[in-house]
Amino acid sequence: MRANDDRNQCLACGQGQLADKTEYNPIETHGQTLQVALLYSVCNHCGAELTTAAQSQANKRAMQAAEKQALGLLGGAAIRALRKQFGLSQMEAAQLFGGGKVGFSRYENDDIVQSQSMDSLLRLCMQHPQHLLALAHIRQVSLSPKTLQHLQGDAHQQLLAIAPKVQQILEEALVAQRQQRAAAASNDGANERFAVTERSIWKAAA
Repeated sequence: MRANDDRNQCLACGQGQLADKTEYNPIETHGQTLQVALLYSVCNHCGAELTTAAQSQANKRAMQAAEKQALGLLGGAAIRALRKQFGLSQMEAAQLFGGGKVGFSRYENDDIVQSQSMDSLLRLCMQHPQHLLALAHIRQVSLSPKTLQHLQGDAHQQLLAIAPKVQQILEEALVAQRQQRAAAASNDGANERFAVTERSIWKAAA
């Protein structure tokens, strides 16, 4: 308990204890105003407002996350979810997408903002997981059996999802083909009747 008290002791007066606080601040970034939750501490003795090292890091990440949001980029949580969805380690993800292991973890933790091209590549693989296989081939990265199993399962689910749409397209194409044949047959019949009528007129005139 004593260690906890020392850790939370106010550095300004040395007597009070620090209590964690959260304040939402409007941040202007890339033409947008976003409300960002920023952390700080208040001393219960002298009233001093301080920011610890951990809070400063969290505030920096919150600012980076706000910038990503303003730019329409994937947030750290979404990037982490993508990696875990396919059973990729941070090292495998770094080998596939670039940036190095430390760099990729910084994307996930909102320590840095990824480029537009990196974001587009991540989104492409998120929407079409089979591109991970092509990327692994280009980068010459051997994917783990766990990742390959995930990709196989996702590919199967995608096939199941598009099967009804493919069936509908085929049925609509068959219906259109039948209608075209019926229209062509009807035109042929009309042309034949016109030819018979025309011959009858010429005979009568003769």
